[in-house]
Amino acid sequence: MTAPDVAATFRPRSGTELIDAGFVLARPYYPRLMALAAVALAPAILINFGLAVYGGANAQARHWAWVLVIATAANAIAEAALVAALDDAYHGRVVDVAAALRRALARIGTVVSTGIATSVIIMFGLFLLLIPGIIWFTGLFAVPAVVVLEGKGFSASLMRSSDLARGNRRRILLSLGLTLLVIIALQSALQLLFGGFMGTRNPVLTTLVTNAFAIVAAPISAAVLTMAYYDARIRGEGYDIEVMAGQLRASSGAAAATRDIGGLEPRPGA
Repeated sequence: MTAPDVAATFRPRSGTELIDAGFVLARPYYPRLMALAAVALAPAILINFGLAVYGGANAQARHWAWVLVIATAANAIAEAALVAALDDAYHGRVVDVAAALRRALARIGTVVSTGIATSVIIMFGLFLLLIPGIIWFTGLFAVPAVVVLEGKGFSASLMRSSDLARGNRRRILLSLGLTLLVIIALQSALQLLFGGFMGTRNPVLTTLVTNAFAIVAAPISAAVLTMAYYDARIRGEGYDIEVMAGQLRASSGAAAATRDIGGLEPRPGA
């Protein structure tokens, strides 16, 4: 399956099919998507790298709270911008990463506030008890897409995501949950490898490697999120029928315009 096939095939998918479709959707645009992720994540990366260079691991540990807030905000912006770019790819439109970043920044207040809020809610649920964390994770899965694609505010985005998750939690957990779990496991392995197992314990090297991996992984999680969002809309709202109806209306309008133009052509001998 190619990216155009994904864009043209508006149909319900299983959890594993959503992961596969996410990879296919992102693959043709991967260099541009990584560049977009790098730009959006740059503030957090530069601050973390600066602490590692000038203060080492101790400085990173001392300032972990505000570094975490900045990282969460940067991740929210990156995710929203990537979803905006992948939305164009999903619908077969030209993928303009600069325009996608502008769309995310135009909603920066809601993007950042919902990103921090959902992270706090999910982490609280996971620390409190695993099951509430999973429930809140699946219920809030679509918040970045709802904010940047539908333009909804803080409370409306949380409620809209919860509505989309209804009846789809297993697929969301299997697709997006499994994707994020693999990414977290790989990133943790890199931190262990470069932070101690290689005998270096070099915070600068560890920071470089883990942030580089974050840039590489960000488009994948955003692509699976985009596919899960539209899958929920297809199942719950008939989004596939809505798209096909729009295509039929556009085709009918184009045909009518062609007939009108044809009727204006001079007849032979006139």
